[in-house]
Amino acid sequence: MNEETVAVNDLDQFVGMLTAWHQHQVATIQHLYEAPEGIEVQEEDGEPFKLEGDVRRAYQLGLQMAMEYLGKLPFNPEYEDAEPVH
Repeated sequence: MNEETVAVNDLDQFVGMLTAWHQHQVATIQHLYEAPEGIEVQEEDGEPFKLEGDVRRAYQLGLQMAMEYLGKLPFNPEYEDAEPVH
């Protein structure tokens, strides 16, 4: 996990950052879900194995559960137009 401190100056900036992070997470889960039958994967300290048959189905079910949990933000961001500077 990459942890870093980011200065946030206003709510719009925070919501934008959160939305971008969320979109990236969802895209990553979708990419992983589409892994082709038979592709070889490896856990961080484990032995490599192939995603095929029941193993692939269980893998995809886990990712479907992740999408159910993370797939949609509980809000729709709306941004106010910046007021003109005089």
